[in-house]
Amino acid sequence: GKEKAQPAQRQWWGRLRARQFLAGNDPQRAIDYSNREMQRLRAAGAEDAPELLVLLGRAYQDIADFENARRLYAVSQQMVNDSDPLNGRILVGLAQIELAVGGEGFEDRAHTLFSRAAKEHPMGEAYLDALIGRAHGEAMMGRVTDAVDHFRVAIAQVLDVTRAWDPRRRQLTETVAAHGR
Repeated sequence: GKEKAQPAQRQWWGRLRARQFLAGNDPQRAIDYSNREMQRLRAAGAEDAPELLVLLGRAYQDIADFENARRLYAVSQQMVNDSDPLNGRILVGLAQIELAVGGEGFEDRAHTLFSRAAKEHPMGEAYLDALIGRAHGEAMMGRVTDAVDHFRVAIAQVLDVTRAWDPRRRQLTETVAAHGR
């Protein structure tokens, strides 16, 4: 009935708004908004939607609150199958956190996560980030041949699927240039 549709519509709307705040480089508003929205949905008896948890994780990642980001990614990962495209975004988020935090063996951990995301979710939203991250990790580990091959794939993909203003074009150019020095 109508009661059941209400939370689903709210969750859909909540995801849309959170995405807008993230796209507008306003992660703090995404966090405040998403946390409020999830409280309302819980009060209405709705389960947490893994998509909203991942967006919230991304927002925390964007403000460098890696502890909260990791926690939210872990919780959402428990809620979805490995084959769910959302898991590709989770794997990429966790890999990006590894790169940001560093520490013993972080390149290996990041590379493993990026590689899994690229291999298991070639049609997913995070595929491009997974390709770029995988090549970046290989370059950092001195695996030059793999890195060059995978940067080629990433460049072809970026040119194929993104618009001129897509920030991933600049990100890829800067990443390649950094390793070319």
